[in-house]
Amino acid sequence: MHSAGNSATEPYIVSHNLLLAHATVLERYREKFQEKQGGQIGISLVGQYVEPYSESAEDRTFATATIL
Repeated sequence: MHSAGNSATEPYIVSHNLLLAHATVLERYREKFQEKQGGQIGISLVGQYVEPYSESAEDRTFATATIL
């Protein structure tokens, strides 16, 4: 288990930090690699977290397959 958090604010803090990290990576990529590689960077803000119902092999396999 994990400690209790504040679900009213923590998702916004996480999203904020994801956007800051993305902006940093985008800036570095544009400065150092984009001209040579010609690539593009995008972002997907879909967060999916799955835990197996139990430690059985079947539940662990299903939880892993669900993420993909």
